[in-house]
Amino acid sequence: MVTINIGAEAKENIHPERVPASQQSSESCIRLLNLWLADESGYDEENWPKIRALLEENATSDRHVFHD
Repeated sequence: MVTINIGAEAKENIHPERVPASQQSSESCIRLLNLWLADESGYDEENWPKIRALLEENATSDRHVFHD
């Protein structure tokens, strides 16, 4: 499993009342990405082929959207 890390020293120096909103948002995004990366429900493996086929089918040009 992959985990995004902001570094231990950064975590120790984070005080929500003094952290700019943009950094709070970044940290929220990192936590969300880590949750997604840890998900083992199989939902994405089941649905990605369907989503990919729809994106390819509805492409605005003759070029493939994804290259294998």
